[in-house]
Amino acid sequence: MCLAIEKMKEKGRREEREKSLMAIEKEHEKTLKAIEEREKSLKALEEEREKSSKALEEERKNGICNLIEGCRKLGETFEKTCQLLMMCYHLTQSEATAYLKEYYV
Repeated sequence: MCLAIEKMKEKGRREEREKSLMAIEKEHEKTLKAIEEREKSLKALEEEREKSSKALEEERKNGICNLIEGCRKLGETFEKTCQLLMMCYHLTQSEATAYLKEYYV
């Protein structure tokens, strides 16, 4: 009779372990799924950030080009336009000069 009770207890413990392992596996799967979703979100966020950075840089170049064109039409000197670029767009003199050489036609 003791042997039968021991076997029943062992079977109960085995079933409990199996239930625990299944619960752990389910939780592990949920965690992996959450990680995958987060990685997808981070990738999408990074792509949007890159698009925004490119768009911002393009708008900045357009602004610089427009400032140069406006100064040229108003008859401003090369030096004065260079100073305005440095002041408005926080450029160094060499950066401003490079833009002027490119766009001051």
